[in-house]
Amino acid sequence: MGTPLRVAGTVLGAPHAATLAGFYARLTGWPIVHDEGDWTMLADPRGGAGLSFQTEADYQRPVWPAGPGQQQMSMHLDLAVDDLAAAVAEAEAAGATLATHQPQDDVRVMLDPAGHPFCLFVGAEQPAALVRRYLAAFATGDPRPVLDCVADDFVNEHTAALGSGCSGKAAYAERLPGFLASMADLRYEVHDVVAERGRAAATYTLHATVGGRPVAVPGCMHFEIAGGLITRRTDYWDSLVFQRQAGLA
Repeated sequence: MGTPLRVAGTVLGAPHAATLAGFYARLTGWPIVHDEGDWTMLADPRGGAGLSFQTEADYQRPVWPAGPGQQQMSMHLDLAVDDLAAAVAEAEAAGATLATHQPQDDVRVMLDPAGHPFCLFVGAEQPAALVRRYLAAFATGDPRPVLDCVADDFVNEHTAALGSGCSGKAAYAERLPGFLASMADLRYEVHDVVAERGRAAATYTLHATVGGRPVAVPGCMHFEIAGGLITRRTDYWDSLVFQRQAGLA
């Protein structure tokens, strides 16, 4: 199609639009941005598609799972959460009920007050949170929490003259202990993280003690992320700044 399209929102039918909108406002924390009685809209504060609700005079509550001749659902919402048990409890407190039939161990099917099924599941860690966890792991001095954040085909790339890259998680695991040992009191002070889909960038200051001298080297890392793990890290920092602070230049 020649004209660009974007999904502006999802519309759910209901016996009373405002009532169902109120439930989803409690569930998601999204504000109601438009309400004209039979048509109510919620907006995601972070942007993207919203949720709308329309009163249907002859609304028939769907049955799930539906049998022959029963009203079937026309769609359902998948909602990613961090803690499945806590999300179920919060959904029930907001007015949802847990469906009797649960076909998957790692998913919970809930029914909203109008009978629409929706699914709660633990989603992949968001890119910004993954990047912050990765950088915070260096302060432990233990390679394992750092390695937990990267994929098997991880690529470690440096643009600075003193830096040296490697390819593969196994190669990264071999060199990481030496790097941690050379940087006493290592920690990354993260100033900002910007993330979009499978990419992220973080500005930081690396703090450490090298040869008995404190160093504070600013830099920026660019990350590529897939499947909830970092697949590529490109580190931008100034070798000369490091050498001068460490007394090596």
